[in-house]
Amino acid sequence: RTVFLHHCDYNPGLAAPLNFPVHFDITQEMVDKGLYLIAQYEPLNRLTIETNPPGMPVTVDGETCGSPCVVERLATESVLVAPAPSVTQADVLRLEFDNWADGGSGPRSVPFNVESRRLVANYRQLYRLTALGNPPEGASFVFIPASADQFYPLGSQVSVTVRANNGFRFLRWAGDTAGMFPTATITIGGPRSVMAELNRVPFLDAAGIKNAAGTGPQDDGPTGKVAPGSLITIFGANLTPKEEVGPRSPQLQSLAEVAVRVGNRFLPLSFASANQINAQIPSDLPIGPSRLTVIRTGQSDVSADFEIVRNAPGLFSQHGTESAGQPPLALAFRADGSVVTESAPARPNEVISLVGTGLGPFRVTIPAGFSLPEGFDAPLIDPVEVLVGDQAIQPLRVFATPGFVGLTSVQLRVGAQFPVGESTNLRIRVNGKESNAVRMLVR
Repeated sequence: RTVFLHHCDYNPGLAAPLNFPVHFDITQEMVDKGLYLIAQYEPLNRLTIETNPPGMPVTVDGETCGSPCVVERLATESVLVAPAPSVTQADVLRLEFDNWADGGSGPRSVPFNVESRRLVANYRQLYRLTALGNPPEGASFVFIPASADQFYPLGSQVSVTVRANNGFRFLRWAGDTAGMFPTATITIGGPRSVMAELNRVPFLDAAGIKNAAGTGPQDDGPTGKVAPGSLITIFGANLTPKEEVGPRSPQLQSLAEVAVRVGNRFLPLSFASANQINAQIPSDLPIGPSRLTVIRTGQSDVSADFEIVRNAPGLFSQHGTESAGQPPLALAFRADGSVVTESAPARPNEVISLVGTGLGPFRVTIPAGFSLPEGFDAPLIDPVEVLVGDQAIQPLRVFATPGFVGLTSVQLRVGAQFPVGESTNLRIRVNGKESNAVRMLVR
């Protein structure tokens, strides 16, 4: 007869202990003397790993084990148990590992020197506090205590302060809080969401009154500096309810439901939108500190201080021609009225006219908002220099541009100061005041 043995030891004095399946034939000697079979077992101890709340993943010796996780090992062995540091659910709840119920923290080596053992990983609940503006671009928020991702522990209290952005006014809270004060206190009992209701209101940038063509280095500062008779750009937010372009000449004193006033003088307007208004400073306004006010129908007036100076030159450029480290192409015209461009560059010895504003007073008084007719000559009073590199050249003529409001033409001949085949940077200077830089290509 043949006998099969599985995972047991037999020792009739004929063989060493076995711990794998074996078979052997029954001999007569075994029948006569008897056969003794002894099964030997090594005890395995059990480790049960649970989480609070249930269901959080853990790893045992680097392998993921679902909770509750049951592990059996010999008493001489140990395992490395690591809880998941954090788990975010539905982007509003985050469970962060806090401690082991027996006082341990983080990953730990667990021996199997007892028959059974139970480990519990405790997690704390954090919920997201969301703060929104209505409209969304109207506000920013300050949270105390601060949180990098706006998750807060269950039961904590958070102070939320709304800061209305330029062009908006805070009205009230909505959502999981209420009130009309800008600071609210929220108790975190789950996911929380608050909304700041806002009104759009006109806003005028304190440094937003500038030469419409461009500003030179002397114009840097907290308030704008512009010259009488020049075109200016007024920057802000929610200045008008719509966009409107006015006629070239004569210009209107009201566009898109707004008007602009300096002292008791209303300015002629050429363009008005929510973020920008283009206007002209009358040539007879006095030099010195001034205050500009934007008046919008149905809204409170908004004002900003600026300074009127004799000369604040700016040169117009061609939009979108800027490049890294280089200024934009100058807005320059030939005698036939065509524009000097990259594809139609200036030529040596050619006469071209740069276009600017804010260069100073003319020898003829020009009414605000009106252009001069063709053929009417209004030369500039103050001398102008064209700065080409480190050279200063004298223009041929500087005069009010016919057919346009507030523009000045600087006429010059393209001489040796402009290398052929290159773009040359240039500026203008009037009474020590320099304009922004532009460039011109000569071929």
